[in-house]
Amino acid sequence: MRKGLIIVAVVCVVTALGVASILRVRKTLKVPLVTVQAFSDAIASNDFKGAYALTSSDFKAADSLESFSKMQSHLVSEFGRPQRFESSSFDMETNQYGTHDTVEGRWIFQNGQPVFKFDLKYENGRWLIFSFEQR
Repeated sequence: MRKGLIIVAVVCVVTALGVASILRVRKTLKVPLVTVQAFSDAIASNDFKGAYALTSSDFKAADSLESFSKMQSHLVSEFGRPQRFESSSFDMETNQYGTHDTVEGRWIFQNGQPVFKFDLKYENGRWLIFSFEQR
């Protein structure tokens, strides 16, 4: 009887740890999407500087704020203001270069729904946009 109670207790602890791990992974997967949505919201508000602040140091080294702002202005003139981003896939990878995530989905604008791919990099304790492109 006592041996049975110990087994039940062990199973309960293992199950609780497994559920906690699953919840932690689900939360981790949502964080890059929050960054993409904040980026979209900043562009919708014409806050290109705020959107640029959500990009990685590598992105900033390759693209100035002025160039970035011109590119976003062109995107808004073509499709209208962004409304929201609807993700269709996530792909997280950790390797010798760090942790990266790819988020792909439809960026819903006033006048269109182009598919975009966002590559994010975990940098200085937060997810930042490393690159993005229309598919």
